Amino acid sequence: MADSALARVIQQDRSTAPAEWTFEPDAGAALVEWWRGLDPLPATDANERLEEHLTRLVRVRQNFACAERVSAIDDRGLVHLRLGSPYKQRSLNYEDGEFFKEVYRFGVNVPPSSFPKSEIWLYTHIDESGFYLFAEDNTSDCFRQAKANELMPRYLTRQRADTERGLNIAYSALMAMRAIYRELALFHINFSTRYSKIANYASWQEMQATAARAAERSGGGSGSAGQRSTKVGAGVGQTRRVFSNPSMGYDYPTRFVSRMVTRAEREDREAVERREEAMPRQHTALLDETARLPVSVRTARFLDPDGTTRTEVYWGVPADRLRLGEAGAPASSLIAVSAAQYDDEHRLLQRTRGRYPVEVQTGTDTRMIVPSPLTLEGATGRYHLGLQWGQYQLWASDSPSEGKRMGPKRRVATARVDSLEPLRAEGPGVEMSDVKVLTLPDTSAQSLARPTEQATPYPFRTLTGDTPLLLSFELYHLAYGADDRTRYSIAYEAKGETKRGWTEIFRGTDTQRTSTEMTMAGTDRRTTEAILLDLSEIQRDEPQDVRVTVRVTDEVTGATVSRDVEFVLRPRASEGTQ
Repeated sequence: MADSALARVIQQDRSTAPAEWTFEPDAGAALVEWWRGLDPLPATDANERLEEHLTRLVRVRQNFACAERVSAIDDRGLVHLRLGSPYKQRSLNYEDGEFFKEVYRFGVNVPPSSFPKSEIWLYTHIDESGFYLFAEDNTSDCFRQAKANELMPRYLTRQRADTERGLNIAYSALMAMRAIYRELALFHINFSTRYSKIANYASWQEMQATAARAAERSGGGSGSAGQRSTKVGAGVGQTRRVFSNPSMGYDYPTRFVSRMVTRAEREDREAVERREEAMPRQHTALLDETARLPVSVRTARFLDPDGTTRTEVYWGVPADRLRLGEAGAPASSLIAVSAAQYDDEHRLLQRTRGRYPVEVQTGTDTRMIVPSPLTLEGATGRYHLGLQWGQYQLWASDSPSEGKRMGPKRRVATARVDSLEPLRAEGPGVEMSDVKVLTLPDTSAQSLARPTEQATPYPFRTLTGDTPLLLSFELYHLAYGADDRTRYSIAYEAKGETKRGWTEIFRGTDTQRTSTEMTMAGTDRRTTEAILLDLSEIQRDEPQDVRVTVRVTDEVTGATVSRDVEFVLRPRASEGTQ
């Protein structure tokens, strides 16, 4: 969990050893709330993520037990609890006959037990940076997270002088490195460059030794100019000759091994930083086997007359993304949607559901399927929303009178909207709903006197400059002036994000293009306003993030309130809406 959530559970910070934790008085309630917030299928009564966690917990206690830990599981178990089963899990096996011959040599004080049992786990199905090395502890059977240097005994990775003894140990270290990195490079690209460097250097040493033996037998020369060599080791089959040739960029093994140890330390530290940034704190596999439904969703809050907040959920999906068979074939399906509202402690308050049959036309179906919005009412305190969709295939029945029958679930989608605050139930000061984004059937509808009657919700994030767009919102608690009338101004600005930061898109005061500011008057403390947003003059060669800010000032009291809405504006030639 995040530090902010952990602070509600324990009285210490994350760096404190778990054995020293003391729990906050309301730790249990905080944990319950946190688990409810992780539920990936919020529209069901069960918390499938918690059930998945308990199943993992049984598995790791059976397979990765560690009596020395407070948790009773080792680091493999902790990673499994967080992320589930790895994509690949391999015990590293590099101690073959060549390894014994080249590493366990006379004068090199490393018994086989000094190389710990080790494993590599890959979570590259989550992110390419998701790999973990584990090595067995020296004093127990528990495994801990490790780096590549820790797969070798410190005796071999220590810096050595260019003495006969130092070169002898460095030669064994080089051969151990080659065997270990050859194994690691099979599983993750992070180790490939290091292995290539080590393998090339070891091959050069072996080639020089072979050439020197051949020269000795034939009575030839002693090698190229500037090359030096030293005989290391003792005993039959134990002696080796190591070489250096600075003019060609080859040092003795002592220096090469030291450089590779330093390089490995740096690159492994950087790899851990990338992994910590890219990998989630926890991962659920509950939806891994199900295709995703590309749903776009927006929400907007409104104040009802009784002082409670109503939330409307707008959602949609491109019709062409609903095909279940071959491209160009008609498709019948049913989209079931469920929206659940929770209080600030993630306890269920209410749930609403909908079912929408959809027929995808043959050929290219360019429609945007946008069903009626879902409505959740009665919010008076902070609340959260959980949304869930399922696309089911519909089969033709044997009898036309029976209609179509439900088939299997083919795609799913989920979304969460957390920590929504209710709108202020009363004054003083003007209050404002969220901005409701709508689109018109065509550009000619922009000339209508009441365009909202022709508009439909637009839940998608992307649009082009020729998309007829309408922004609608409500105002509450407007104050009366001395003439018993309300008076308020509305201003909006549209900004686009470029490499230089956020800059104004529109210039000038043409209200049809910019609607920079207008002053309104009325007799009601509640009112609904709508603004046509014209993006047709914007010329862009690549997508641009656009933020529209609507700001309302009550001219009677001077109170101000604003709301933002964001889009991705694509060039007109760009296809696809999300």
